[in-house]
Amino acid sequence: MDALANALTGALGSERIVVNRTNLAGRFDVDLTWSSEPLRTSEPNAAPGAASPDVDPTLSTALQEQLGLKLVLRPEPIDAVVVDQIERPSPN
Repeated sequence: MDALANALTGALGSERIVVNRTNLAGRFDVDLTWSSEPLRTSEPNAAPGAASPDVDPTLSTALQEQLGLKLVLRPEPIDAVVVDQIERPSPN
């Protein structure tokens, strides 16, 4: 599950970090299909926001429907390196 969390972090971009809170150990074979494109309509007269049936779900929907997992947005402490000052080394 840690490997899946790392892969999801890469898929979501650097703004979001996915943390494994499942308490599941071991290795799992995961087959997940989702769309990275915005919601599209199937026909010009379709209701606004209605997706065509052949469009893959969003990542969060796919996680919930296909794997039974849920992404929950919440603040988490992270390790960070802060550089206060930087200087070129003096010549010797």
